[in-house]
Amino acid sequence: MDDELGVPDRIPYRGKGSKWMKRVLSADTSYRPSIVLGEYVELDRTSLCGVTFKITRITQFNELLQTLASNSNTGYRIYTVNMEFLYWARRDRRFLEALNRGDTTVDSAWVRRLIALKYGWAPDQIAGSRFTPLVVEYACRNNLKILFVGGSRELHVALRRRILSMEKGWGCSLRAKYLDPGKVSLYPERGDPEVDRILEAVKDYRPSIVLVALGPPKQEILIDLLWEDMKRNGVVLVAGVGGSLKMLAGLEKPAPEWVSKLMLEWFYRLLQDPKRRLVKVYRSVVALGCALWEAIGYRVRG
Repeated sequence: MDDELGVPDRIPYRGKGSKWMKRVLSADTSYRPSIVLGEYVELDRTSLCGVTFKITRITQFNELLQTLASNSNTGYRIYTVNMEFLYWARRDRRFLEALNRGDTTVDSAWVRRLIALKYGWAPDQIAGSRFTPLVVEYACRNNLKILFVGGSRELHVALRRRILSMEKGWGCSLRAKYLDPGKVSLYPERGDPEVDRILEAVKDYRPSIVLVALGPPKQEILIDLLWEDMKRNGVVLVAGVGGSLKMLAGLEKPAPEWVSKLMLEWFYRLLQDPKRRLVKVYRSVVALGCALWEAIGYRVRG
């Protein structure tokens, strides 16, 4: 029987693919296929370690970007999820709920492969290092204000210089403000001086886009905490960008393409900054074990 949207309860599988894929497509389940491409199936809900991924195709992201200047009533909270995010999602309920209220993308090649292992299809990888320059360029070309939150004075100076050089190629001038709110708590709350400072900056500057570079889990919890206030003050997109600002500013080099293809970007980053990255690698390894167990279990149960 078809539901009110015209989607049949059971969709017969006619095509090549594994026996597991045939069972998925023939089963009466809430995880219904929305797109069938060859032997790959995109499901309406795609989750890993409790995190639901909502932007799974680059075309979705492009469509989202095009609505920013034309529709001020639309609001997006973008979170680019890597392995460390999955660690915090399993550890902290508040962080997980914040992610699932936002618009999540796959940041890591490892997360992408784990989803492919679990569901039998691979989402597009939309990394923060790729996402951030696109948003900055779009804001410049459409005369939208950006508020950069987080990062040191050194980062802000380098970012200004880099953006000035980019503006020559874009043929426009970016309207931007840079804010160092101070040392934000790992679990920010209303009433914290740093949180109040960020909210005041939003009210005074009234940006269309806010890019928060505080690192997980604090940036996602902070965005979730202040989202309604930001929307009331004209913000249409807010994103947690973490270390992507350092790459945009030229303070960190992106991994070579061959390193990314071998899924060794984490090792490349570890060599660049072993003291800071070692803890992140540990968290990612813990999350990898949990996510791998979940993916294999899902496949076995069919």
